[in-house]
Amino acid sequence: MAIVLGGALAPRIAEANPSIAKLVILAGAARALPDIIVEQTEYISSMQDPSRRVPAEALARLKDDAAKAKAARLGDKGPDILGAPPSYWADLNVYDPAASAARLTLPLLVLQGGRDYQVTADDYTRFKQALAGRPNARCVWLPQLNHLFIAREARSVPSEYQIPGHVDAEVIDRIAKFAREP
Repeated sequence: MAIVLGGALAPRIAEANPSIAKLVILAGAARALPDIIVEQTEYISSMQDPSRRVPAEALARLKDDAAKAKAARLGDKGPDILGAPPSYWADLNVYDPAASAARLTLPLLVLQGGRDYQVTADDYTRFKQALAGRPNARCVWLPQLNHLFIAREARSVPSEYQIPGHVDAEVIDRIAKFAREP
């Protein structure tokens, strides 16, 4: 029995591989990646000293590039957008992780940290809504955990990723229990 642990691409992997028996989605993004990039940039910038924040012009360029990435269609050619070719963005633009997860019939476990500023409550809500009513799908919100599933108390900041820590025991326990279930 194969169990896949992953993020936003995990449902796509499971759709393409019938040998996968169970799926665990950890901090899975369900929104458009260009939107997430802009949101993260604004979030991180807001924590900076005003003199170190992303300049308004740079943020405007980022938002323009994000719009170009979201507009990319299969077959588009041209220069990279946000560091990736238009074909990359075109592929992501036709992929909806939550809808893909909803099409799966295998058991699913979605875990999301409440202090995650990279993949947020909006993403979790999309998975939860897409999987509503599925008896073999569980979505679990873990309020004290960050993107790495490490517990902290204060507002999540990038520098906390440099602090040694361990994946919260509840995450490990939930995954182990899910794996043992028939």
